[in-house]
Amino acid sequence: LMPFYLERVLSFDSAVSGLILTAVPLGMTVVAPKAGALADRYGPRILTTGGMVLTALAIMGVAFTVAVHVDLVLLVAELILVGAGLGVFTPPNNSSVMGNLPSARLGVGGGILNMARSLGMAMGTAISLRHHHGSVSDFEWGCRTGRRPQRAVDSGHPLCVICARRSLRGGSDSVRFSD
Repeated sequence: LMPFYLERVLSFDSAVSGLILTAVPLGMTVVAPKAGALADRYGPRILTTGGMVLTALAIMGVAFTVAVHVDLVLLVAELILVGAGLGVFTPPNNSSVMGNLPSARLGVGGGILNMARSLGMAMGTAISLRHHHGSVSDFEWGCRTGRRPQRAVDSGHPLCVICARRSLRGGSDSVRFSD
């Protein structure tokens, strides 16, 4: 939803919005290679959990930063942190998934991993856009009246709590293949 916020609320054109949003992959690009090396050294659990915690904190920061008159430097810094969190999470997660597969199933496992990632992005976009219609009007109302658009922030809270509890619970829910 960030492109809609940048274009509709802050009135940036598409090129400027795209340039601002490159902060996320920039954060990933800088951090991911180092995270892969650290995962090889210390194992995936600490890094995957730490990456998701960093991402969640950065997204919460973005949620409280968005306004009609936003500090653009702060927003870009938070987007870089979102990318850094994803960069810390992704390499050890992929390594953990692929490392638990027998060599005869690596192709299938890689395909499922990529399909799950693509499906998650597609479903996240679809759900966000479905929710976008009400949220943007609430946000615009909040900006006109000076009140925070709480519905847009609150709607993601239960999902964040469920994911955080599941990741901190420990244990492995990995799928095992047999030959």
